Amino acid sequence: MGPDLLRLVYAPASYYRPWRSVYATATPAQQRWLNATLIRDRHLPMPSARASANTPLARRMIAVWDRVPEVAVLIGAARLRDWASMQRGGAALPLHVQAFMRSGYSRYDTTERPARLLEDDPDALLRWGAAEVRALSPLLPGWLAPRLALPLYTPSGDTPQRDVVPDVDLFWSAMSYVEKLS
Repeated sequence: MGPDLLRLVYAPASYYRPWRSVYATATPAQQRWLNATLIRDRHLPMPSARASANTPLARRMIAVWDRVPEVAVLIGAARLRDWASMQRGGAALPLHVQAFMRSGYSRYDTTERPARLLEDDPDALLRWGAAEVRALSPLLPGWLAPRLALPLYTPSGDTPQRDVVPDVDLFWSAMSYVEKLS
């Protein structure tokens, strides 16, 4: 197992969205406890010693793991382009999100919309994009798929009610866009 996978496997608290700030300031003993608790409570499977990311999707996902929430926001922005751009909160979105929304992804826009306004629910784009990113879980190794929900966690809010069918083209575009920004 390569060093890039060690953190994903043994330190899930470092990328679990609600615990990131606490984890960064915790002592090593506290970090171990947080990681053990998360692995136990979420029933995160451990890969074999020879585990690897053997598909292009898994390799790219691991390469941008810390930025997966940004990928989800871009997907959510593309899916909710008309809804977000008609709101006051849409003008406050980061410039790179606005640029991605205007990049010709209008064919991805969905008719289903969040119930609350963007300024009242700033995590709406993340949640809607995360639903699509999580729909890619069956294409990932068994030990990685359950971990995908950790960096995309949001405490509450509405999500798409219809079955989410991931668009791999949109996912690759959002991932490439995020990679170019870093």
